[in-house]
Order: sequence, then C-alpha cells, then structure tokens
Amino acid sequence: MSLLAGSLMAWGAEEKIEALKADMKFFTDVSGSELKESVKSKDLDGFQSELRETVATGLLNKTYDRTYRAASYEAYPSPRALGKP
Repeated sequence: MSLLAGSLMAWGAEEKIEALKADMKFFTDVSGSELKESVKSKDLDGFQSELRETVATGLLNKTYDRTYRAASYEAYPSPRALGKP
C-alpha cells in the first residue's frame, strides 16, 4: 500500500511541476517576476498553476507586492565560519 501511495504522491508532484513549467511561457524569465508584454487578462485562463495565475493577475492589475519577492542579496558567512581562526 505504501508503494502505491508513494507513487501517487510522486505523480501528483510531477503534475504540479509540469503545470509550473507550462506557465513559464507567460513570464519573461524563470523568476516569474515580470509578465511578457503580450500577456493580457484573457490569457489568465491558460494558466495551469493556481499560484502562477494569482501572481500573473496581481502583476497585470499592478497589485502584486514585489517587495522582498525577487532581489539580489549579498551572501554573508555564517557566525560559525566567522568565529573560526
């Protein structure tokens, strides 16, 4: 039974990953932080992932809060690494 359940869970995860990949055609890059200029409200029905559709809707309506969503950050060593001589 657990093998079957594991297979079904893996299939569900694979399906979600494929949906996310398919929805990337609407975005300018893999970060999903900007829609292609050609994307309009009518295209929202073409999304397979509810998450990406929600993001796209917010981007189109200019209501999506981009603060801290996609940014470049400088990496800092951990306190443990800093404490080593």
